Amino acid sequence: MRFIEQQKKLRIYNIDTPDTIQFRHGELFPNTIRSSVLRSSGCGKTNLIYFLLVDENGLRFENVYIYSKTLEQPKYKLLKRIIDNIGGVKIFTFFENDKVISPEKVLPNSIFIMDDVIGEHQQVIRELFCRGRHNKINIFYLAQSYSKVPKQLIRDNANLIVLFKQDETNLKHVYNEHCSGDMTYTQFKHFCVTCWNRDRFAIVVICKDSERDNGRYRYGVDTFVVI
Repeated sequence: MRFIEQQKKLRIYNIDTPDTIQFRHGELFPNTIRSSVLRSSGCGKTNLIYFLLVDENGLRFENVYIYSKTLEQPKYKLLKRIIDNIGGVKIFTFFENDKVISPEKVLPNSIFIMDDVIGEHQQVIRELFCRGRHNKINIFYLAQSYSKVPKQLIRDNANLIVLFKQDETNLKHVYNEHCSGDMTYTQFKHFCVTCWNRDRFAIVVICKDSERDNGRYRYGVDTFVVI
């Protein structure tokens, strides 16, 4: 392989300088979030989302959209009561797939939660993952199995992967698609298992918008791990 430089140059550089980047959610999170939160039922996915929304160091938003077949969960009811008492913040819920609105109709600076809808039609969800960033929509896709989440536009566009304890099949899928350029699978598995063994509800977070040794790999949201 040879690299042959030419005399005429085309200057291409990143125009997102520190002066133009706005950390809308604080420095722990990407500016616009497209997240997959993964594990079997009852592991704590909804609990995690609840605290991301209500904690003072959590997410910043003006509206919340929830698409779920289990809207009667106590945490969602509690969240609705809290948001209803906050002036200027709105919450919208969807139970049926054909009622979910397109990205163009979602209000800016919103959090859109899709909870356990992997068996439903995915077209609108794909559109949100593909075009939501331009409307400042932050998306959380909660699912029980990573391997069953559609790859095109959803898995491929995710920039914040949250892993509760995984089986070998799903862990290998995550590694192959997001981490193989940074480490061996043995190293990745050791990192994940070490984190999960520290606490029953521990999470591994992969933040793809961060540098490899500065927040890309985390135990929980706020403990950076250098591998």
